[in-house]
Amino acid sequence: MYDELINQLAAELTQRNYLVARSLMTVECKGLLMATSKKMVHIGPVKFKNHYLFVDWDNELFGRLDMLLTAQKNFSAMVNKDYKVPHGWRMTLPNLALVALTTNGFSNEAIECTLSRYFSPILGGEAAQIMLFDLRQNWMIAHSPPYYKQYGRIPLESAVSEISDLFSVIVPGGTIFRKKPA
Repeated sequence: MYDELINQLAAELTQRNYLVARSLMTVECKGLLMATSKKMVHIGPVKFKNHYLFVDWDNELFGRLDMLLTAQKNFSAMVNKDYKVPHGWRMTLPNLALVALTTNGFSNEAIECTLSRYFSPILGGEAAQIMLFDLRQNWMIAHSPPYYKQYGRIPLESAVSEISDLFSVIVPGGTIFRKKPA
């Protein structure tokens, strides 16, 4: 169903120096595509490595917010296995973005969760968020820009910027929302 889109995303991400794995199926995670930056990203004093997982909202998560949140939790656990330093002591953060794809629309709860929630352990050491691609409506929704200094703001915004750019390439003329669409 998403083969052409996944092929385009894989090509774009490979060109941007990402390791790309299609049809990810592990005990922890199931996804259409996973991409990990080959190099660490440095923005000011912050160092992080991007990890993106694209999932099927309609057929794998069955349009359910609880399954989306479980997928995010499992994605985090899978990525964190490769980081040997405990969360609170990390100098390099894993920066996770779980991107759900749909052609049938998202629930209001999923949209609200995406706009208002980012995922950061109590001890820090990770930044994570959910993004949504509605391929029928040709729009993307990402975490709202922070109005205050929040933990992980720099990597979170970096991921939104990069994935928004990818979305613009893959869906020319698409709309990117950082607040609830009208």
